[in-house]
Amino acid sequence: LRHVIRSQRVCGNGNGQDNEKRVKDCDRGCRQTRPLFRRVSQRTLRRLDIALGHAKPEVTFALVSPACLGISDFLNERAYKSQSHGTSTIEMMAPEIQFALFSLAFLGISDFFYKWGQRWQLRGGPFMLLQNLAYLPTAFTLAYLRDEIVWSTGLWFGLLNGVLAFTAFLFVLLALRRGEAVALVPIVRLNFAITALLAISLLGEELTVIKAFALLLAVFAVLAVGGSVISAAGDRRSLWLAIGAMCLFGFIGLFYKLGLNAGAAPAAMTVAQSVGVFFIALPFAIQQGDPLPRRGVPLWLPFVCGILTSCSYVSFAVAMRYGDAVVVASIAQLSFVLTGVLAIVVLKEQLTIRKGFGVVFAVLCVVLFANA
Repeated sequence: LRHVIRSQRVCGNGNGQDNEKRVKDCDRGCRQTRPLFRRVSQRTLRRLDIALGHAKPEVTFALVSPACLGISDFLNERAYKSQSHGTSTIEMMAPEIQFALFSLAFLGISDFFYKWGQRWQLRGGPFMLLQNLAYLPTAFTLAYLRDEIVWSTGLWFGLLNGVLAFTAFLFVLLALRRGEAVALVPIVRLNFAITALLAISLLGEELTVIKAFALLLAVFAVLAVGGSVISAAGDRRSLWLAIGAMCLFGFIGLFYKLGLNAGAAPAAMTVAQSVGVFFIALPFAIQQGDPLPRRGVPLWLPFVCGILTSCSYVSFAVAMRYGDAVVVASIAQLSFVLTGVLAIVVLKEQLTIRKGFGVVFAVLCVVLFANA
């Protein structure tokens, strides 16, 4: 692990003062992450030592190192580079792809927990309020660790995103009361197509043939895992609510890009969004009159989902700063596929041919975007 920390000092290909600044930034990153490496490695090694039955050291370190590298990358936004004999440098995938996959993973796990918790009949008002009580501190902590607690005019887009996010989620809850989730949820998940359309038409982002094909694969992946959208036409009110939520989530992706372009920091954007959600979720929960849960899954599950969702949006914002909204939004919304896979593995849901094709389409979509 010490060797990994030292290897992070290899920075860029710049010259002069530019390269000197990179070296100083990497040195600061090493000082910040060294205690984190030590704490994570000690706890993880003890648990793995028990789980693996005193496995060989090289096996244990091979399992620990990727987790430590992921945490370090998340805090310092450094694309890792390793140098062999001072002559060759191997770069990993683009940072926007990395953080879009982080966003996909966090949101997919959060949606799985929400799906798993439906057996306890979670109420919308208390759930959204408790979720935001965990979302806001998590976003603030990540902003503090990333030194991004800085005011910018672009944060107004974050506050607006909070209002849109709450309204969109409320639309989803109302739609699911009258319609089938298997048909309505895929419609909502297609919001990345709205984001892509807005980014191309308003921000002038380039749409190549490869990106267009990857975008089409993302649509196929969501529809394959989610089911038939046509069956939602049975209740037109639910259908229009789902379409409204899709459009609102699509605008959220656009406003993230506009806020970052206006100078807002990624984690600060997420903090502003959580503040916007909180000032609407609190009066909504009071107006609903549903009592807050006092124990059990209905109490702790919203906090877990809030932490995961906050990490997802911070990762999404960081990815937006590095890459195009067309790429980032499409990959992040494939979290629906991860949720389906977890439901098959953990909840023992049936694995159908359609779901298998959905996973294949999702993987091909990410590969194409990574090489676009």
